[in-house]
Amino acid sequence: RLKGKKILVGECGHATRSAWFVRTFCGPEAPEVVNCMQYAHAQLLAGNIPLKKERIRERATYHDPCNIARGGRITEEPREILKIICEDFVEMTPNRTANYCCGGGGGTVSIDEIRDFRTGPMGRQKAEQIRETGAQYVVSPCANCKKQLREICEDNGLEDVEVIGLHDLLLRVIDFGAVDRESTAADQQILAAGRDLAS
Repeated sequence: RLKGKKILVGECGHATRSAWFVRTFCGPEAPEVVNCMQYAHAQLLAGNIPLKKERIRERATYHDPCNIARGGRITEEPREILKIICEDFVEMTPNRTANYCCGGGGGTVSIDEIRDFRTGPMGRQKAEQIRETGAQYVVSPCANCKKQLREICEDNGLEDVEVIGLHDLLLRVIDFGAVDRESTAADQQILAAGRDLAS
């Protein structure tokens, strides 16, 4: 009804996976589905996102959410973004389509009564995988994974590890001064919101 040309999906594993079925249900004329990581990656490579000279210095690693990576749909774009904005990006082993699940899949992450099980038997292997990277940032573009990974880190002695979204890190290195110089008055509210998120 809206005659949209594209459907832009945020950092959400379930929303991304569900949106891929739009053409299944709506036919070949349905709008193209684009995850925000794919969009940000394309804009970054096109030079449309000005970056500060200083990059993220802390070691960062990337967790592949099952709903986004298992089918091999989105694995490279977030890594390429992280390699551009981070001085020290390291991979988990294994990774991409073979990466370990966070342990909160199937809705179990929402059941706080079984947290000991989720972060113990279900999450201990993931905790060790994170520990072996030595990373201070674990980047994951999925709200369920982020909740589970935070609790895994808390319950397995990884207090110095911060679980964060990809765009949260990207916001920290955008050169908003350069954007200001090129923006119109109509863009100023969006820029102000971006600064608030980055600070």
